[in-house]
Amino acid sequence: MINKGICRSCQQGGPFIVVKNKSIYANHQKIVIQESPSDVDAGRIPRTKEVYLTGDNVDMIKPGEEVQIIGIYVMKY
Repeated sequence: MINKGICRSCQQGGPFIVVKNKSIYANHQKIVIQESPSDVDAGRIPRTKEVYLTGDNVDMIKPGEEVQIIGIYVMKY
């Protein structure tokens, strides 16, 4: 697989080749959390955020459950 991006550390352009046998694959899960509809003012739509779970947190919650998440917010472009 060839990636034609730019290296973040040295700013060099690709193409780069993914070496599969030296890659580390981690279990992860993307969930979408939403404000509780009871906490939202009338006529407003609940806000949502995407959350990426890794490690032991994968498959810990089910759709519709209320959760409290503590983590580091990272802006993705």
